[in-house]
Amino acid sequence: MRANTILIVDDTPSARDILEGALYKENYQLLFAENGLEALQIVETQPVDVILLDVMMPGMDGFEVCQHIRAIPHLAEITIIMITALDDRNSKLRGIEVGADDFINKPFDHLELRTRLRTITKLNRYRRLVTERARFNWVLEQVQEGYLVINEQDQILYANQQAQLYLNLPPTPLDPALTFRQLSQQSYTCQPEEIWANWPNPATPYYLVRPETPTTQDLWLQVNLFEQSSQPQTEYVIRLQNITSEIASQRIMWAFHEQISHKIRTPLSHVIMSLKLLTYETKLLTAEDMTYFIKTAEEGATRLENSVDEVFEYLDIMSSDAIKHQPLVLNSLAAIIEEIRIYLELQTVNLILADPDLAQASIPLCEHKLHLIFWKLLENAKKFHPENQPHIQITVSAVGATVQIQIQDDGIHISPEALTKVWLPYYQGDKYFTGEMEGMGLGLTVVASLVWGVNGHCHIYNRPDQPGVIIELTLPRR
Repeated sequence: MRANTILIVDDTPSARDILEGALYKENYQLLFAENGLEALQIVETQPVDVILLDVMMPGMDGFEVCQHIRAIPHLAEITIIMITALDDRNSKLRGIEVGADDFINKPFDHLELRTRLRTITKLNRYRRLVTERARFNWVLEQVQEGYLVINEQDQILYANQQAQLYLNLPPTPLDPALTFRQLSQQSYTCQPEEIWANWPNPATPYYLVRPETPTTQDLWLQVNLFEQSSQPQTEYVIRLQNITSEIASQRIMWAFHEQISHKIRTPLSHVIMSLKLLTYETKLLTAEDMTYFIKTAEEGATRLENSVDEVFEYLDIMSSDAIKHQPLVLNSLAAIIEEIRIYLELQTVNLILADPDLAQASIPLCEHKLHLIFWKLLENAKKFHPENQPHIQITVSAVGATVQIQIQDDGIHISPEALTKVWLPYYQGDKYFTGEMEGMGLGLTVVASLVWGVNGHCHIYNRPDQPGVIIELTLPRR
């Protein structure tokens, strides 16, 4: 905060010097004016907190200067102290009438002057803080984002209306024993768990995820912190931003990409190849050949039409507006994995059910969403394997009331830094693989969004015995 500015207005140089000598050690910014007109020019062009105004000046006296200043709305809050040798009642009454805040009689006591100014500047500072806080609160109540202020103990000092809505906070005073993180965990899961272990860290975005229910979609809040140092301790401003639509769009983008690759390219290539032969090789084709290629093109076009319909149906299911709860029975998992293995031309993908009873268990993900999850995981395993032919083992185990799916490959290790960030939305690595491959988005954010959206958990770590990674997905068991 800037130093308080004191404007000294007196036509006598010695009087100005005396006031400067009394105040030069007080950490004020001192300005000087020799007459009333110069004083008015200064207050119009520079911020002034207090004016020490001599009454008896030639031309425009102190009363007139005070009256002019009080007539200007944006200068009305400046404190004006009139310095006068006049000690009569009528002079003080006139000073009050024109808007003076206080009076000091000549000759003045230096200690008294300093004490009065300290009191006035403290009150002015407090008034500015109250005004600024009122403006700050007004702005925050109008925005669609949640804002909170917490202290170093994670206690909530302030929450705007949107933050109260997100966190189910009452408008009444908050329980000082309740921390922001405890409150968040009442309605949300804190993801990624590894990132939240270092809370609070202003350099890192955090995420709160409210899992989907039979009647509502999942809700995503991005949590950003801004540190502000103050006395006697550091405080943090927290912004809660609803990014649910962005996460849904990201899922749809990946789903569309996967479906285009998987469903459309093959029949489209059959149609194009057959039509090219019919167009450019007509003289070389027999009637039987032409019939064959026409039939192939027709079959490809029909297959393409069906594939396009499947893509749109798939996108409807993946979109946030189409909430469909179709729990998948795990005995369907083998067929999903085998279909992906064949399309990606993977040689070794082994599926192990640690407990045969798990075949009849179900998880809260529909077939389409689980297909997308395994498509991305197996595609990554192939993409980042040195020979693009990983040996993949998928193990499904029962862990209490959950199902744990472990996907293990023999590709390459990931750097420790990237291991903590690969699940973050919008995160794209930069040379985080030991193979020095740059700037690749893993698609793991989409995997995480689907798993977190049903109150599941994701973990990734390097294999301890050899190159490769292990990904663990923990899902509720139904």
